[in-house]
Amino acid sequence: MSTSQIKQIGGRAGRYGLHGDSSGGGIVTTLYPEDLPAVKAAIRSDLPPIPGAILPLNVNAYYAVQQATLVDKPKFTDVIETISLFSRTRHPYMHGGVREHEATGEILNTTFNQFTMDDTMSWYLSPVSWRDDVARAVARRFMQDHQMRLRVNLTKALRQEKLLQTLETTCSAMEAQTKVSDPREKLMTLETLHKSIILYMWMGMRMPVVFPDLEEASELKEKAEKAMEFVLQVMTKGVSAKNIVSRLADGRS
Repeated sequence: MSTSQIKQIGGRAGRYGLHGDSSGGGIVTTLYPEDLPAVKAAIRSDLPPIPGAILPLNVNAYYAVQQATLVDKPKFTDVIETISLFSRTRHPYMHGGVREHEATGEILNTTFNQFTMDDTMSWYLSPVSWRDDVARAVARRFMQDHQMRLRVNLTKALRQEKLLQTLETTCSAMEAQTKVSDPREKLMTLETLHKSIILYMWMGMRMPVVFPDLEEASELKEKAEKAMEFVLQVMTKGVSAKNIVSRLADGRS
């Protein structure tokens, strides 16, 4: 992680400015002790200068370029490249170009001629975790259902990527007050599940007919959050699963 990323996350975790005048500020730590020196060094250091800033895609320019494109079946990346090629910027601003949107572009190229411009832009702006292989696979399944069936089944896509199974086993461990096997791996999987549910809800707010399972998504999101808190407390506090379940039931951290 970069210095700026550590400072940003540390600032949010420490809740700077919310502790009153008499307080020295918030407290930031790490999950693993060996990571703490890196956080200390980053917090004490100055922010590095920003060499440049990448501009987001201009929606109006996107619509204009797509409508003016001469080829019969343009690709999404063709439109992005054209906007970048013919747009002027001043230092330190620059257009992202295709390389910065490569993961998005590859997927949207396959659906470009089936989706409307509004649909394509919604997917382009959606909160997909493209660097997460499983989250990207879920997004592909969402997109395929959108393209082929005009209705996206939430639980089907999540189960196909084995995400719901992890949630179910974790919830079973909570109910039985037993240990969680490989908690670190389970936490990562639950985080991917949570991000995928957020993506579904984000798209559902824009396309409620195509993404209709918002009530179910909300329930799964709450379950995933409780499961993540359970696993995280098992990892960090070293207390019994029985005590953690009772704390969660009482609303204590």
